[in-house]
Amino acid sequence: MAKQYDVSRITITRAYKELADNRFVYRVKGHGTYVSGRHKRLSTTSSKPNQYSFISVVLQNNSYMNNLLKGIEQIMSQEGYLVTFHNSMGSNTNERKIINDIVKKGSSGIILYPNDTAMNTNLYSKLINENFPIVSIDRTLANLRTPHVSVDNYKSFYITYI
Repeated sequence: MAKQYDVSRITITRAYKELADNRFVYRVKGHGTYVSGRHKRLSTTSSKPNQYSFISVVLQNNSYMNNLLKGIEQIMSQEGYLVTFHNSMGSNTNERKIINDIVKKGSSGIILYPNDTAMNTNLYSKLINENFPIVSIDRTLANLRTPHVSVDNYKSFYITYI
């Protein structure tokens, strides 16, 4: 996976660990990693035409995000989801508007690279209280317990270069 997504092995290991710690996946030694069923996955089939399950990714404009988006899209596609991408342009106001809009439009969950982890806390808290799936990337949300995926840059550097 590290080669496929152009990230370090430690990044993949950390992502699996975070997912397992939050019970999104479970690991069976010698057999693999499996989706746990902790969160009910929506069906990709619906009685309404053109109705799909989708996950929304909200990011800032950042040059390294291209590989991240490719990886998210590939994995979510395998799980039966479409992925929508939204650029907050580094604005907390845009981020809030985007999140409210995608929730109203029926997103099944949000993968969020937050602009400022403290500015939209009320919105994040509301989503969490409603059991709306939200995963943060690279940053934890201020004073909130949510799944997040981040990299230990110091450890990665140490393992790579020392």
